[in-house]
Amino acid sequence: MGIDTAIEYADQLLYERTGRHLSDLQSCIIQQSWQGQTYGQVATIAGYSEGHIKDVASQLWRLLSEALGERITKGNLRSRLINRIKRTLKKASSLHQTESFRAATIETIVSFASAVAAIPTPFIGREQALQTLQNLALTHLAVVIQGEGGIGKTTLAQQYCQRFDQTLELLMAKESASITPVESVVEEWLRQYFDEEPGREFGVTLSRLKHHLQQGSVAVLIDNLEPALDSNGQFIAAHRHYAELLRVLCASGSGATTIMTSRDRLCEPGVTVYHYRLPGLSLESWQQFFQDRQAVALESLARMHRAYGGNAKASAASARR
Repeated sequence: MGIDTAIEYADQLLYERTGRHLSDLQSCIIQQSWQGQTYGQVATIAGYSEGHIKDVASQLWRLLSEALGERITKGNLRSRLINRIKRTLKKASSLHQTESFRAATIETIVSFASAVAAIPTPFIGREQALQTLQNLALTHLAVVIQGEGGIGKTTLAQQYCQRFDQTLELLMAKESASITPVESVVEEWLRQYFDEEPGREFGVTLSRLKHHLQQGSVAVLIDNLEPALDSNGQFIAAHRHYAELLRVLCASGSGATTIMTSRDRLCEPGVTVYHYRLPGLSLESWQQFFQDRQAVALESLARMHRAYGGNAKASAASARR
């Protein structure tokens, strides 16, 4: 079993868990770990600091552990993925058609899941949402795309941010205890994107970031915000400094457009944002997308659309169970 198969499998797991595919750096970490390289060697190959590689790898192992239901580490990555892929293939080969809702073949189910993972090329069903987001960004410095998991918040945000010359991106950890301190995030942005060292004080670091944001076409994308929020929509005590970052980003003259995704509302004093609730895909959009790929019969598609309210990712997960 080759590394390409393992990376493709890990990519699918990550997409199901977070709504995002493996980044180039995450793929590199898996590939080099598979080959037995140390974090220091991975850092040299990828062109990052060893500390950054360890941070990204730690988050990646955690996400894969959550997706597989067993602890994944750099040391056991290869054996765990090989065993899981073998079990998955064996289970798929013996699967029988038991319900009308699952009346497709194994190939059709795989095609359906792959099609969902490939959304949107073209950006079917979200043209109006993209236009709405563009219009909102003309009058609001920060927009929160709000909606339930799997509805397409991240995909829409990433599509919108492609219009900028540069995007500073942060994927918030799924668990509050694993969230990266905002000081480390901003320091890495300064070093990676602007080749500048941070200040000794966080306020100075933020000032340097603001200066660079004012120099060009820059977007800031903060994805999956809700783990950092408490029940009142404010940042939890351990990560109050995220509010300081947003106050800079949301202030007049910040120089950047900030897009956030969240299942919950952000209600932080002193931080002005516009909440855009993303609707589910229409049945017509589903029909257009899947008809083009001949993935699912229209009758089954209509039942799935009604059951999941236009949430394609949720329906794909159900079809695989």
